[in-house]
Amino acid sequence: MSAADLAHPEWGETLLVLLCASLSALVLGRGVARRRARRLLGPRGQGVPAGWMSDLALVGAALAIALALLGPRIGVRSEWLRSSGVDVVVLVDVSDSVSEK
Repeated sequence: MSAADLAHPEWGETLLVLLCASLSALVLGRGVARRRARRLLGPRGQGVPAGWMSDLALVGAALAIALALLGPRIGVRSEWLRSSGVDVVVLVDVSDSVSEK
């Protein structure tokens, strides 16, 4: 997929930085949680499950959201249509907030 196939290719670098920051925060948070478990639970803290599957699911969801924000376009075509007419909008405010009492 090239940059021409994306609706917002200019967001790519920003999203990449955000994803890297999120991943590093996740890894650091996991390390802090492991150290706390060892400190609070003693020897039993070694057996606390790591929970990497939930972390992997979180990273996958963040990647999917980032890809969706880039706006991939597949099979898009443009057609010029000749049209005539004028769009008219009539707006009437009848709420009590604008009337004088």
